[in-house]
Amino acid sequence: NLFPDSKVTDSARNYPWMAEGGEIVKMTKVMDGKSYVVCARHRMRSENGEHDTTGRKYHQMYFVAIPSDQWSIAAIPQLNDLLKANPLTKANLSMDKVKINTNVLDEKLPDGWCDESVKELLLRIITGKATSVQNWDMKIGEALNKFYYCLLCLPEDISRRISFGAGLMGKMEGGVRLGHGMSAYTPNQRKVKDTWRGEEGIDFSLGKRYLAELEAILPACQTPRDVLK
Repeated sequence: NLFPDSKVTDSARNYPWMAEGGEIVKMTKVMDGKSYVVCARHRMRSENGEHDTTGRKYHQMYFVAIPSDQWSIAAIPQLNDLLKANPLTKANLSMDKVKINTNVLDEKLPDGWCDESVKELLLRIITGKATSVQNWDMKIGEALNKFYYCLLCLPEDISRRISFGAGLMGKMEGGVRLGHGMSAYTPNQRKVKDTWRGEEGIDFSLGKRYLAELEAILPACQTPRDVLK
C-alpha cells in the first residue's frame, strides 16, 4: 500500500489540495529482487463531474517506478508537475518515460533556502522517528520544496530511503517518515499549524550536533550539488 495514511472518509469532501492534483508519496520498494524508488499520485474524483463535491468518489492514481541506482534527489521538487493523475478508461501501456531535469542540481540555491522550517524538519528526521505537519494552507509544491531542501542536507544513501508524502488525505499515523497533510496523528513529532506536539522525552542532541556542523559548511555551498558533496 503506497498510501498507508490515506483513510478515505467524508473528510475527503473538504480535501484542500484537489486543484493541485491530489496527494503524492515517495517510497522505496523491492520488486522482483530489485530496489526501486516508487512515486505516486492519488486523487479522488466525483462520478458527477470534475468539480463536484457531492457525488460518489472513485480513485485515480499514477505511478512511476525508478530503479534506485537511477534515482536523483532532483526529482523531489518536480514531482508536482511530473505526476498527473489524469482520467483513463483503459490501461495505457505506452506512456512516455518520465524525464527528470538533473540540471537543477547545478543552479544557484535561492537565498535563505535552509530556513528555520527546513532545519526543524531536519532536526526531527535525524531522531529516526516519523514526523508529520498538519497545515491546510501549505501547498503541495511548497511541502515538496521543504522536503527537498531537508533531504538535500543528508547523505544520499540515507535520503533515498526516506519515505515522504505531501498533501496526504486523512490521518497521518507514521506510514511515511516525513508527512504533510490534513491531520497529524503520529505518536511523536507532529506540527499542527505553528506548534510542535508530542515531543516529550525525545533526544534531539544528535540532530543539534548535526545542524551545528552543517551550518558551518553551508555558507560555502552555492548549488545543490555543492551541498551533496
